[in-house]
Amino acid sequence: MAEIAIASVIRKVVDISAALLVKQGSRLNQLQENINWIERELRNIQSYLEDAEARKSESRGVANLIKDIEDLASDVEDILYTFLPQIESRRSSSLIRKAAGTLSYVRTCRSFAAGIENIKQRVNEIDRTRKTYGIKDTNGSSFNRFQLDPRGASLHVNEPIIVGFDRQVEELKARLLSTNLECCFISIVGMPGLGKTTLAKKILNSVKENFECSALVCVSQEPSITDILKNVAKQVGFEMEKQEENLVANLCAFLQEKRFVIFFDDIWHTESWDTLRLGIPTDSQNGGRIIITSRNSGVGRYVGTESSLHVLEPLDFKNSWELFTKLIASSLTKELEDIGKQIIERCGGMPLAIVVTVGMLRERETSDIEWKWVLKNIGQDDQDKCLKILALSYKDLPTVLKPCFLYLGLYPEDHEIRATQLIHMWTAEKFLQGIRDLEPEDVGEEYVKKLVARNLIQVVSRRFDGRVRSCRIHDLLHSLCINLAKENNFFYTLDHLNSSSAMRARRLVTRHHSNNEYFALNLKTPKLRAFFFSSNNDEKIPRKHQKSFLSDFRIL
Repeated sequence: MAEIAIASVIRKVVDISAALLVKQGSRLNQLQENINWIERELRNIQSYLEDAEARKSESRGVANLIKDIEDLASDVEDILYTFLPQIESRRSSSLIRKAAGTLSYVRTCRSFAAGIENIKQRVNEIDRTRKTYGIKDTNGSSFNRFQLDPRGASLHVNEPIIVGFDRQVEELKARLLSTNLECCFISIVGMPGLGKTTLAKKILNSVKENFECSALVCVSQEPSITDILKNVAKQVGFEMEKQEENLVANLCAFLQEKRFVIFFDDIWHTESWDTLRLGIPTDSQNGGRIIITSRNSGVGRYVGTESSLHVLEPLDFKNSWELFTKLIASSLTKELEDIGKQIIERCGGMPLAIVVTVGMLRERETSDIEWKWVLKNIGQDDQDKCLKILALSYKDLPTVLKPCFLYLGLYPEDHEIRATQLIHMWTAEKFLQGIRDLEPEDVGEEYVKKLVARNLIQVVSRRFDGRVRSCRIHDLLHSLCINLAKENNFFYTLDHLNSSSAMRARRLVTRHHSNNEYFALNLKTPKLRAFFFSSNNDEKIPRKHQKSFLSDFRIL
């Protein structure tokens, strides 16, 4: 999205401007003027982008204008990436090295000035086009409405609220705690967003103290079976040294003697279970219990039996409203209650849609106008109600949070993300800037809180002081990140890469693919800034490709 690109470049311009403040001389004065001009013009573009984005579906011309702005921001960023290292090296160099590099520095300055002249022409053309279409200045209201709120630290510390499944919870707990010593299966199935994982976790947490050992692992679409079984082994207390040799057989033998309960979350394919079960004693006679979730009822039947199947359905209106009011956690006027009930009807009984919608409402002013805006933008389409609400939750994010949210799509599906690592990545990408007396890392902590408060990420664990230690993103939101990233040229997966998109790609991730598959494509990536390897093994960059691969990066 153009607003992300513009905001990102403005931050880089500010960095360079700060570096130039320590310089002196007429040439540097000219550079400072150019830098200041870039910042001023980009902020001007930023001021009317919100109106342009809102109208791009009405006119191909407006859509093309936004594309031109995105390309402009990309090219300005390339110029800055070329120039910034020169400034940084001159700041830290000795007088002798500065003198030796003066000629090169002068050439860089001239190239920079020439690039700026081209940018000025394009900015003028963009301004003429936006006036032609009557695009108005909104002062970048979506960008400016972001505020840090210390109250966010106390949000979502407790267990998730579950509504409408009381009878199912008691029935499933009774089956798990029965005296039957044969291995028992429970398969919770249903479409994404119904709360399968939340329900299964609640049941697991309420019964696991009755077992000798327990484990919870995510399987997902492209699982590494070895890693999953190692995770199970770690959680059930199997000795590490025995994991290295014949893990499958040794783990199975270890569990054979235990009363265990293991939850395999999000199994997509029967083939995954065929391999996993080799490490789990499904013929156990010690009261072993296995819980699985899947969006495929056929997988649920395959793992267990027809009697093990528990199919989740959307919530009825009564339970949907109860979940909504518990999450809002504040009294509502008659007007807000009427609007809220209309919003709930459009959520289609999907708990994920309700939870994310509440996240939007709680971050807005509690007023008829704000709630009606949400109601209007959800729309009335019967198709893909949940997906439309998730897309709206992204659209409603302040500009500074949008790249941070999209970045979550770079991680594998169902991956447990360490908050400190995520914040470090955001910092390296310059998504974070110090605010008042807060360092960028502190701002990153606040951004994580905001995403949690909006129910866009799920807390996996917290530190002793309540800060998020690790988090995860729901499968549907993960898919949304990937689709939006492709649409907005934020990052590409190898599945979406071709010769055209490779020329524009800033970030790439090789999810579910061998690294060799990428190199076999032999694509040119002149704008590449970051490459994420995400294979399920320890595969490294082939030696013959290392030099050419690293040379593709303009900044390293």
